Amino acid sequence: MSQPYLGDAITRTGVSSRSEFIARTYTHLLGAIALFLAIEVWLFQTGAAETIARAMLGTSWLVVLGGFMIISWLASSAAATSLSKPMQYVALGGYVFA
Repeated sequence: MSQPYLGDAITRTGVSSRSEFIARTYTHLLGAIALFLAIEVWLFQTGAAETIARAMLGTSWLVVLGGFMIISWLASSAAATSLSKPMQYVALGGYVFA
């Protein structure tokens, strides 16, 4: 038996609940972007970005893209199936780091 569509439950809630949901969603998005920016700054300041770029340029792009696809699939699956909020945040962090 399939699960009910979550969007139906959200549309039946009040306006204040929906606005809180949207605010929390975009707050998490902002946090993920800020974390990504911090990781990028750190990689460039330490010189690790150049090492990673050389390694990625020295291999097949299919391997690089396949790695990103697998990591994003694992992170998305972990976040979607986990009932634990900390595990969902770990999955988001892994997705941002990848």
